Amino acid sequence: MQANLSPEQTQFVLAAVSAGKYQSAGHALDEAVKLLRRRDELLSMLQVGEAELDAGPGTPAADVFARLTKEAARLDRERGMDCA
Repeated sequence: MQANLSPEQTQFVLAAVSAGKYQSAGHALDEAVKLLRRRDELLSMLQVGEAELDAGPGTPAADVFARLTKEAARLDRERGMDCA
């Protein structure tokens, strides 16, 4: 397969290669495809989550964040990083 990039896209990819972020334009485009796949996966996950919320009761955000904060504090204590 061949792909045609706009001049701006070509310049962006070549600049990334020149900056040493990627070994070649091909490697940069490989990474772009991986990111597109991941984006599609995340969008699909969001759609599933939205459908689940629409179908029934969810957990209030405040409860989720309180639970996460408590768990993060516990992990910090286990690692000897207690900031309190």
